[in-house]
Amino acid sequence: MIASDILVVDFAQKDDVLKLYPEPPLLSSDRAGWDGIQLQYHRHQPHQLAENYSKQHRIIIHACSSSPPLLEEMIEHRFQTKQLNYGDVTVVPADVLNSAYWNTESEFITLSFELSTFAHHTFDLTDVADVEFIPNFSKPLFPFLPAPDLIPTIIIYADLLILQTVNI
Repeated sequence: MIASDILVVDFAQKDDVLKLYPEPPLLSSDRAGWDGIQLQYHRHQPHQLAENYSKQHRIIIHACSSSPPLLEEMIEHRFQTKQLNYGDVTVVPADVLNSAYWNTESEFITLSFELSTFAHHTFDLTDVADVEFIPNFSKPLFPFLPAPDLIPTIIIYADLLILQTVNI
C-alpha cells in the first residue's frame, strides 16, 4: 500500500522526472514513441532523492563520472552505502519505496517500463504465469567491466542490450 504523503513518480509523464531530479535528463527517448518504455541519460550534482514510489519498474545503470560517487540507497527500508563503479546496476520495481543520495556528480541511465510491458514481454518469453521483478541494490552487471577508456565499447553493448529489450 502506498502512503499518501510519499512522492509517487510516473516516468511516462515527461515532467514527472523533475519530482525526483533537480534537472531534466540530458537525453531521453520521450519522442521515440516507445510504448511503455522510457530511456533517459542523467548527469546530476550531489543530490538527495526523496522517498518515492514509481509507477514503472526501473533499471538504473551507473555510468562514468568524474570520480565514482558514494551512493547511499534505500529500497524497502533496507539500506546500503557503497562506492559506485562503472556499470553497477540498481533494480527498483514499481510501487517499491526507495530513496538515494550521492555525494559527487553522478551519471546514470534509467530504463523504466510499464508493468504491463514487462508482463507482456516476459509472458512471450516463458510459460511461467507469474514473473516477479525483484528489488536489487547497486551491484555490477558484469564484474569484468573494463577501465573507463573502454567506455565507448560498453555504450555500444548497452545500446544493443536496450535494442534487444525494446524489440522483444
